[in-house]
Amino acid sequence: MKALPKEWGRQKLLEVVTFLDGMRKPIKEADRAGMHGPYPYYGASGVIDYVNAFIFDEELILLGEDGENIVSRNVPLAFRISGKTWVNNHAHVLRPRGFMDIGFLTEYLESLYYDKLNSGTAQPKLNKEICGGILVPVPPLVEQKRIAVVLETAHQCNEDLRKLLEQKVEGKRGLMQQLLTGRKRFKEFKGERWHAFRLGELFTERVEIGRTDLPLVAITGQNGVVPRDSLAKRDSSSEDKSKYLRITPGDIGYNTMRMWQGVAGLSALEGIVSPAYTVCIPSEKIDGRFAAFLFKHLPVVHLFRRHSQGLVDDTLSLKFPNFAQIQVTIPGVEEQRRIAAVLSACDREIELLKKQLDALKEQKRGLMQKLLTGEVRVKVPKEGK
Repeated sequence: MKALPKEWGRQKLLEVVTFLDGMRKPIKEADRAGMHGPYPYYGASGVIDYVNAFIFDEELILLGEDGENIVSRNVPLAFRISGKTWVNNHAHVLRPRGFMDIGFLTEYLESLYYDKLNSGTAQPKLNKEICGGILVPVPPLVEQKRIAVVLETAHQCNEDLRKLLEQKVEGKRGLMQQLLTGRKRFKEFKGERWHAFRLGELFTERVEIGRTDLPLVAITGQNGVVPRDSLAKRDSSSEDKSKYLRITPGDIGYNTMRMWQGVAGLSALEGIVSPAYTVCIPSEKIDGRFAAFLFKHLPVVHLFRRHSQGLVDDTLSLKFPNFAQIQVTIPGVEEQRRIAAVLSACDREIELLKKQLDALKEQKRGLMQKLLTGEVRVKVPKEGK
């Protein structure tokens, strides 16, 4: 265990907080339906409802007790609550003792990895005994407060950027709705009519096999066509690739079993994909970038679902003959290109914001590691100053 600065102590969580778990109380969803109100009802990962009564009325820390988030950490596991609240039995309720700053302790608990402390089997769980034994660094209170201010400022920067990213994603969604339906037009195209086509008039199917010399690629819902070995789950099978399909730059590829979810993309790569995919060649009547956006447009995705064959979601399949029967209404190619250029600019801005947010999160993680262990110290004013 890493040594702490000489002015710091180290104590068990049970010694620095009071557990208020005995006061929490779950309310069944059916019962909550009859008691809607203004007070937040908390679970392991945050607010899950609002009710007309409360248990707590102070500033406290919640630490998720069970759930997949103990392992995945997709949302905060330790977070602060304040005011009139109700907490169910899926989160530990912690009241810091007088020598602990609530901001410092929250940041420290959120910085930990709990997967090795998990006491659950099928369901990940952090019981009170395990949590109570967590060792917590205890700097002087004034230093705790300074550390908390620094980390809370970094957290607010992350939150501001995250909200901006959400706004940009929502803005693109609205712009797609307007541009891909003709509700919003570029002035130079306003007099031009849109025309209805079946997708079979706009695409032909590429069925080229036997190209085992080409690299494996995959088609994803988020990132389109990507090298297969860039995915977390890499291909290590000895399966015969001779029947894999060739895809080239400019082709549209889609997952035959997941087109009803919009899993499609414009390829910038040459490679081979599993026969579970369908490869389409755009004609001169449709711009490939425009088609890639069109195939993510919710009304069109609904058409893909309607034309897919199968009894349940897991068996739905949209093979090219059914794909070819779907009718869409689109503008001329030049207007398609203008639409694609605007939406591509939105994507570039969103991607840049995502990278900035990832960098800020990494920066904060590094800052937390240094400040919460005393490796880097904050300036603390001397008494009387």
